[in-house]
Amino acid sequence: MRGLHSLTLLLHAGRPPAPHDLWTSWPADPIVYVGLAVAGSVYARGVHAARQHAGGRAVIAGSRVAAMYAGLAALWLALLTPVDALGAALFTAHMVQHLLLMIVAAPLIAAGLPALVFFWALPCNARRSVARWWVARTHARRVVAICMMPVVAAVLHSLALWLWHVPRLYDAAVTNAPLHLAEHATFFYTALLFWWTVVAPQGHEPSTRRVRADVVAIVVVLLVAIQATALGAILTLATEPWYDAHVVTTRVWGLTQLEDQQLAGAIMWMPASIPYLAALLVLAARQLRTTTGRDGSLAPRFIGRAGFRARAK
Repeated sequence: MRGLHSLTLLLHAGRPPAPHDLWTSWPADPIVYVGLAVAGSVYARGVHAARQHAGGRAVIAGSRVAAMYAGLAALWLALLTPVDALGAALFTAHMVQHLLLMIVAAPLIAAGLPALVFFWALPCNARRSVARWWVARTHARRVVAICMMPVVAAVLHSLALWLWHVPRLYDAAVTNAPLHLAEHATFFYTALLFWWTVVAPQGHEPSTRRVRADVVAIVVVLLVAIQATALGAILTLATEPWYDAHVVTTRVWGLTQLEDQQLAGAIMWMPASIPYLAALLVLAARQLRTTTGRDGSLAPRFIGRAGFRARAK
């Protein structure tokens, strides 16, 4: 009965790729293509405008610019290559796609300070208008401030991760395009919010505040890493498959439904923990530099015409 239900869903959603036609399965999604192109060009304009306003000084570090474009490339890889098509056939590929969104694209884009740079891409009068509008939105700023608290961001991201792995919801997302879009959006944007609290520049706050911020960041990264690896371990050690969506399609790829799930879980359990470990090491090193007085120099504060401050390492 489970297999018949899955076959019905599969026929409704369209035929996922088989091995012989994988490399011809390139998604044709003009909205995503245009969105990535616009984001890249607007970001370049913002970097140029900020540099010009600062008299030619590099306001946004080159490493942050490179991180932004690497993050956009990761989005392209996840959404506009055969990885996306293969996700309809294999839970493993779908897992890889989600991990590209959450632990590759999201931290890289967060490190690029996109909100700041996009702000500087606006004309001067528009920047002033946006600044005045935002200052007047007291309640909205309060909600955003709460969401950007490290613990809150970590909880939101963790909830999204577990929620979309509930079998009924996952199966529905695989075969329903709007729900699938919602799944990807919540994975990516909650991850972006979470990683922003980890990689945001600290600026010139007192060293005691920077140490506390690093400690909090270390704790939330550790907690998110633990629950993500726990989910991967549960999927790997399961003795029966959880999901119906791939019951028919895995056979073409030489896997049983359970083997596909276990492989996906193993990827989430072990390789996917590397970015979290890297983040923990970077945070620990940064805290050590701060506490020993060798925290390095940050770029000077950059005060825009609208009264916005921009700092970059």
